Amino acid sequence: MTFIDPGRDPLGAGYNVQQSLIAVGAGQFFGRGLGFGSQSQLHFLPEAQTDFIISVIGEELGFVGLLIILGLYVVIIYRLIRIAAGCRTDFAAYTVLGTALLFFIQLTVNAGAALGLLPVTGVTLPFVSYGGSSLIINFGLVGIAESAARSSPALAE
Repeated sequence: MTFIDPGRDPLGAGYNVQQSLIAVGAGQFFGRGLGFGSQSQLHFLPEAQTDFIISVIGEELGFVGLLIILGLYVVIIYRLIRIAAGCRTDFAAYTVLGTALLFFIQLTVNAGAALGLLPVTGVTLPFVSYGGSSLIINFGLVGIAESAARSSPALAE
């Protein structure tokens, strides 16, 4: 029941989501400024560097910062879809589409968990969350996608 209504147990199972919602709401439109988010800086928000990085961005950079981050992900996913459309082989196209889908799912799950819409599962936000192995894998996937783009004659330019 805490998943449906985190307010039922604000000091127990719903604590993380409650603090995340407070952080996002406190950021308002332009945010409090980098390093001035009280929820993240005073450690009320657990795992702020990984699971709830969207909440930190929302608190410190506000709605505008969240839109910029989401816009950058739209550009990355759009570019991956364009690369997949121009691939010569089905294998390359499906590999690049899988990369785009992976980034979309990670973004959706991380943002959904931070906003209380999905359960908190520990999925990182690609290229933003703290975590070396996640970052290396994501860069590797982008490298594979760019390699597929380079081997396609229409996208090589």
